[in-house]
Amino acid sequence: MLNLNIKACYNYDMKEEAVTLYEYLSSAKIASVRRIIKVIRHGAVTVDDKVIDDPNALISVSSKVAFEGKEIPYVYHFVLILNKPSGYMSSTIDERYPSLLHLLPEELASRAILAGRLDHDTEGLIILSDIGRLTNRLVLPEFHVEKEYVAELDKPLDEKDYQDIINNGTDFNGEIVKPISLKSKEGRLSVNIVVSEGKYHEIKRIFRRRGYIVTKLTRIRLGNLNLGDLEVGKYRLLSKDEEKSLYELVGLTYGNRIIRPSVNKN
Repeated sequence: MLNLNIKACYNYDMKEEAVTLYEYLSSAKIASVRRIIKVIRHGAVTVDDKVIDDPNALISVSSKVAFEGKEIPYVYHFVLILNKPSGYMSSTIDERYPSLLHLLPEELASRAILAGRLDHDTEGLIILSDIGRLTNRLVLPEFHVEKEYVAELDKPLDEKDYQDIINNGTDFNGEIVKPISLKSKEGRLSVNIVVSEGKYHEIKRIFRRRGYIVTKLTRIRLGNLNLGDLEVGKYRLLSKDEEKSLYELVGLTYGNRIIRPSVNKN
C-alpha cells in the first residue's frame, strides 16, 4: 500500500516558505474560488487562531489554518514522469482502455493533470502534475517543447523517404511539418525522431504517408527530461533541479512553493 507523506525535502526551512492565504486554501480545493474569498472576507478563516480577512495576506505553510472551524492542512504540489505502458489511455477516466491514472496512488491521481497525450498503443514518458499553468504550456505549440520518440518500422527506411521526411516535410492539412531531427539505426528498422508540433498521430502519419507502419512507438524525452531507466508502468517524482529546468523551459518562474513529496511503501 502506498502512503503519500508530504514533507519538505530540499535544503531550506519549510517554516520560511510563504504563500497567500487564498493560495493556501485553494491548493486544498476545499471550495470554489468565489466561496473561498467570500469566507475569508467574512472573517471565518483563522491563522494560528487569529482571524485573517485578507485573501492576499502572506502566511507560512506551516501555519495552523482553519476554514469555518475546520483545520486545513497545506497541500504541496507535485510534478512527475510516468513510463506509460501500451494499453492505457492518456485520460483521466476509463474509456475504451483503462486510464493511466490507475498506475498512480489515489493521493496523486485525484489531482493529476496530464501534459498532453500518448496513444493507447504508445509507450513512454508522460508528465503529470497538479500545476495547470505548467502542464498547459508544455503542450502549447508556441513553446516548441521537443519530444523525442523511438519508432520501430515494419520495413527498413529507404534513403529516398528519409531525405523526403527531412527536406520536404509532411503535409498536415496544408501545413508542412518537418521533424527537428531524424536518425536511423539498426538497419533502418528503427529511427529516433524529434518533433515539437504535437500533431494528432504525427509520427505514425509521417511514416504511413510513405508506406511504412510504425509497429512500436516510445517517447523517450520531453523537453529536458529523459525517460532513462524508469521501468514501464512506474513513475518518479522530479527533483528540484528538474522541476526548475522544466519551468524555465516554458518561461515560468520557479519558486519554493513546489516541494517534492516522498512516496513510501508500507
